[in-house]
Amino acid sequence: MLFARLSDPDQAEKEAAQTQIYRLIALMDHPHIIPDVLSRELSKHLLKITGEKTLFAVTHALASCAKPVRRFTHHLFLRTLVNYPETFSAERHAYLQQATNWKHQEDYPWPHIEAYRAWLWVLENEPKQALKHMNAAIALAEHHAYGPIMHWIAEVLRTLAQVLGLQTHTLPTQTERMRLQQTLKMAPHTALAEFNCLEQHSAHAHVRAAMKHCLPFNFC
Repeated sequence: MLFARLSDPDQAEKEAAQTQIYRLIALMDHPHIIPDVLSRELSKHLLKITGEKTLFAVTHALASCAKPVRRFTHHLFLRTLVNYPETFSAERHAYLQQATNWKHQEDYPWPHIEAYRAWLWVLENEPKQALKHMNAAIALAEHHAYGPIMHWIAEVLRTLAQVLGLQTHTLPTQTERMRLQQTLKMAPHTALAEFNCLEQHSAHAHVRAAMKHCLPFNFC
């Protein structure tokens, strides 16, 4: 492989792992992907990266880990649980059972990790727990140290919270969307406006589709 020719073996391994994550995200978003195929591919990657022997062991390992090197793997895992709530229901339950051990950091993609944690709680009909993590996700994304792309993500997450029926500390607003139109002229503003019009507690597939229209695949 191309990455194997990099002079730094640690960097080569990191680059190869990140490319595999992008490949799995693209596979996940393929309209005709067979869940069993995705499950096999995902399991193979997660077991290799974490060194664990089962997906349940991976669940425990990721739930209690905040190491920077694993943050994108963690994001990929939670993205899978949200995208396929029925296929991976057992892994979702196992992950949620580790909630007291959850860690988080302030860099990307932790806003999404926290948002996905909130969404998993929504799937379990636990709005109080969901709200706590969605507020944390938005606070991370809208931090003043971040630039307009993260502020865009914050507004998307506020909109997601609204559609999921969560009353977060800050709500999506026309004022913020207009500000973002000035700072991010090429962002999918129409998609965000349509997402904002989606009814509360809309079908899971519709909410996921709206999120994908608002964010690039590697930011979703």
